[in-house]
Amino acid sequence: MDVPAKVVLKRGKEKPIRNRHHWIFSGAVAVLPSFEDGAILPVVTSEGEFLGQGYFNRRSSIVGRMLTFDETPVQEAVAARLREAVVG
Repeated sequence: MDVPAKVVLKRGKEKPIRNRHHWIFSGAVAVLPSFEDGAILPVVTSEGEFLGQGYFNRRSSIVGRMLTFDETPVQEAVAARLREAVVG
């Protein structure tokens, strides 16, 4: 059984994500698995605590952009945000 790839943050670098900041800078990442740019990956603390999911591009200094801050499926979270934006 394959273990899903995940992005592991450096110790102490989870605070912005806990505060719902969407960007993950490359310098905050301890482990960046192999992936294709644009992949959606789980983000965890250095202790393995799940923080959410983001999409990643290793060619950018902002290597990740958070899409969820909980276990909500990504498609559901994005759809909810789009509805909020349209409705106001």
